[in-house]
Amino acid sequence: MEGYTFLIGVTFIIFSGIISGIGSSFEQQRMNFETETKLERTKKHSYSFWFFIIGIIFIIASVFLFLVR
Repeated sequence: MEGYTFLIGVTFIIFSGIISGIGSSFEQQRMNFETETKLERTKKHSYSFWFFIIGIIFIIASVFLFLVR
């Protein structure tokens, strides 16, 4: 059970990185910044933040389940 919980947590963290654009180059980030509105950037950062928080919660839960078992 804790293996699935850990994988779900890692998946959420990977989605967080994809949404925030962590794999893009500086040029791509600059172009995205120039073409997005402030509302779009705020929304994107909010989604990325919450995906990261949910991922951390799942990873902590998997560690807890592993230690309890």
